[in-house]
Amino acid sequence: MGKSCIRVFADAEQIKQCKEDINKVAPSMATIAKTLSLSGNEVRLKILYLLGKETSTNVKIATKC
Repeated sequence: MGKSCIRVFADAEQIKQCKEDINKVAPSMATIAKTLSLSGNEVRLKILYLLGKETSTNVKIATKC
């Protein structure tokens, strides 16, 4: 049988604060999660990396003109 951990006393204030913190960052978390899901696997992540690097380089070149 596996071990389990049960919290004897719940800190209601800490739980409330955690919920508020998550609600504040929820939109950003959703955006990040969607972006990360695009990578899907190592190959896609590498492609996204190279595209981002190329875009960054093109912006630097364009600003020098």
